[in-house]
Amino acid sequence: MFKPSEFKSNLLGAFEIFLFMNSGFNRFSPSRSDMFKSFIWPLLILPLAVYGAIMLMGGDEPIIALALLHTLRMLIVFALSLGLIVVFCKQYERQDFFYKFITISNWFELIFFVLVSPILVLLMSGMSAESLQSYALFITIAAYAYSAYIITQSLRIPWQLGGCLSIGFLLLDQTGFDALIAIKDSLF
Repeated sequence: MFKPSEFKSNLLGAFEIFLFMNSGFNRFSPSRSDMFKSFIWPLLILPLAVYGAIMLMGGDEPIIALALLHTLRMLIVFALSLGLIVVFCKQYERQDFFYKFITISNWFELIFFVLVSPILVLLMSGMSAESLQSYALFITIAAYAYSAYIITQSLRIPWQLGGCLSIGFLLLDQTGFDALIAIKDSLF
């Protein structure tokens, strides 16, 4: 899997990127094998992300159905976002930076997990979802800001394009969420 030095370097790189330190990008390898290994983090975090989405959404629907719908939404949005980046990299000849971008994005999921974990802990302790929506909104805005930063720095493009792609991710995610609500309302 990961060598201890590789794990330490990548985790430190993710933390440096969190602090907007450009040196963090140099800690990641642009190799295809490192990219595939980095998918372990989103896969490990996916069940907790689904749980958090279910808890924030609330409702009386069966949890298994909601878990399936949220998992499906997250996977489809991820695939569409990945497709958007692939098309962009081909169009603007940035394929050389694609693997590194994916690797960095996957490792940065650990940083977001730390930021989102207070929501999960408070929801499990019985706090209402409404009282946590302000923090959840802040985390969402921060996620897209960091996404724009990671896109800009790892693909070596102007910040305007990085921001545009990040907004594209936001549009895909919001459309997926709206579709999930429509499906949920039609089923239940």
